[in-house]
Amino acid sequence: MEWGKQFGKGFHINFFGTHWVVISSLDAIKTIQRDREHYPNESKFRKAAIYTMGQSLFMSEGMLWDQKHKILSGLMSNSMLNHITTVVYDKSQLLLQRYQAETNPQGEIEIVWMLKRLTIDVIGEFAFGVNFGTLTDSQKTYDGLTFAEIGDHLIEAINYRIIAPKFMWSWPLPARKRELAAAVVMKSMFAGILEQTKLQLDQGEAPKTLVSLLLSAHYSDPNVAKNVYPIDEILGECFSVWSAGHETTAYTCCHALKLLAKHQNIQDKAREEVLTLDAQLNGGAPDYTQISKCKYLGAVIKEAQRLLPVAPFLLREPLETREVDGVTIKKGSFLLLNVISTHHNPEFYPNPEEFWPERWFDSTKFGEPITFLGFGSGTRACFGRKLALLEMKMLIFVLLKNYIILDDTAKHPHVWENNLGLTPENKKMIITLKARN
Repeated sequence: MEWGKQFGKGFHINFFGTHWVVISSLDAIKTIQRDREHYPNESKFRKAAIYTMGQSLFMSEGMLWDQKHKILSGLMSNSMLNHITTVVYDKSQLLLQRYQAETNPQGEIEIVWMLKRLTIDVIGEFAFGVNFGTLTDSQKTYDGLTFAEIGDHLIEAINYRIIAPKFMWSWPLPARKRELAAAVVMKSMFAGILEQTKLQLDQGEAPKTLVSLLLSAHYSDPNVAKNVYPIDEILGECFSVWSAGHETTAYTCCHALKLLAKHQNIQDKAREEVLTLDAQLNGGAPDYTQISKCKYLGAVIKEAQRLLPVAPFLLREPLETREVDGVTIKKGSFLLLNVISTHHNPEFYPNPEEFWPERWFDSTKFGEPITFLGFGSGTRACFGRKLALLEMKMLIFVLLKNYIILDDTAKHPHVWENNLGLTPENKKMIITLKARN
């Protein structure tokens, strides 16, 4: 909201030869979000993301997006979701074991690195069918690099290309050198995964992985093999799932945990829901349907996303010069749709700086669904949102069942920075836990 007050509906800036427009008008955001024909994903962003690793659903438009989306919908089947739920539960248990081994006598732990490793391990099994073991002491390395390091090098280069002029993309700068080295390792590893998965499919097995789903579609339809998911774009899709859901999920979960620490009454309500379900399960693991019914946990996560969106801007590109809600948008501009301003608008969210999960139990107060952009909106909303919510809900479920998250904000304040997202400061955050029993 402060952006809107300070800069108006549209704030223009030239940066590295690119004309950027920050859009804070909700009417303009709604128009742009709904009009994919005239405002597709920003082309430089798309090119930056696929430069090394290939095309994905997120970076596709039009008919190609429709075809990819139809194939990927198989990931949302009940059997697949329950399989993923089991994986997430098991990894959450490993995270608890890691916490018990690493925590200091005060119960403090740097949580960002633990959550990143959880998401890496979940996506490794979900996408590739590989246990990267990052939550254990025996995590795998590939040519001396862990999978976390491989991904970090690739994402670092994408972020560089977003802001750098295109003629600089191939310059042999350190980030580019690290990316090329990481890409070689990733593609070599992926070739082995493809070979193993193809062998399993030929033997009549069907691993519950993203690679298996896409490879089956590739070999069953010549059009898919040629135009929708050629081999290199299967890798691009798997990398997109990892890059889009790895850090964003970890950071959002960090914010939610720190907010629960500061608001003990809200933590108590969330724990009540957790313990009620745990009693029904006699201490067993919840399945996808059961964990999905934890409405208060869902509201906690959604409120954390509203307050501190890790994707504070959505990127679009106008294909022609237009005026939207009084803002002139020139063809070729780089549009940043201001999620922060929308999420903190008191017209839709009374007391917008307050952490109040209950606000989500009466959505009639908040106008149209487009006012919440934590996962984007509409048919093009984040395809991986179910996986992200599942990971966050399960991790918080496991933690609240076993621990009290102490309010340590006097010693370890909840601070963040805008680093292409509202991330924990220096990508680190300490929480303090106390065993319930």
